[in-house]
Amino acid sequence: MALLGYGCFQFSAVKTKPLKHAQMERISAPTLLVYGTQETAEGARSHMQFFPLGRLEVLGNLGHMDVYEDANRLQRSFFEQ
Repeated sequence: MALLGYGCFQFSAVKTKPLKHAQMERISAPTLLVYGTQETAEGARSHMQFFPLGRLEVLGNLGHMDVYEDANRLQRSFFEQ
């Protein structure tokens, strides 16, 4: 379906502007990033330089109830800072 839409758009007379990608800026707000595995958190580690007050937590190998309990613990410790 997406290719059908692209094909129609490709031959239309509508002019578009190229996308300008935004530059990352430092965010000084307290930020808590939570990931489930080390592998998925790797991408976030490279962006932590933009969050000087940020904290990255990885909750690995947890079941449903463990996630709930650890999430409550993380929220309490993060907001008590």
